[in-house]
Amino acid sequence: MYSIKNNKSGFTLIEVIIYIALFSLLLGTAFVAAYQLIDGSVRLGTKNTIQDEGNFIMRKINWALTGVDPSTVPVISGSACEEILTIQKTEPSYDPTIIRLNDVSGKNTLK
Repeated sequence: MYSIKNNKSGFTLIEVIIYIALFSLLLGTAFVAAYQLIDGSVRLGTKNTIQDEGNFIMRKINWALTGVDPSTVPVISGSACEEILTIQKTEPSYDPTIIRLNDVSGKNTLK
């Protein structure tokens, strides 16, 4: 008589489908995590840039107002759409510092 050996070498179709589904789930999770890390670093970089620019503006205003002669009255001139504030420092070697506030389309900006 012949003896039949039942060798199972390989995977069944159900096993292959389950492995592909698990691999897809792991790969999808890795892509989402990588995207969140990249997006978070971009947002943090933007936040740091804005904070650095704000600090620069505050230091520039502080520098402009340090050493201002309090006996002089600032001159405000301009029309309805532009106001100019001129500040003269006590040292004559400095040119006057000019701060312009523009009112274009209802928004005030500091230049």
